[in-house]
Amino acid sequence: MTYTWRHPLFSPSFFDQLKSTFLFIEYLQNKRRNLNKTDVKINP
Repeated sequence: MTYTWRHPLFSPSFFDQLKSTFLFIEYLQNKRRNLNKTDVKINP
């Protein structure tokens, strides 16, 4: 991802941090979803 304009707040590191945060949240949601699936399998 390339950004043509520069802003003090929106630096590339800021975007990287934001992206990693979203990825981490998505990872936690997927983990929770998988746990729920296993719970359903264990207790039908």
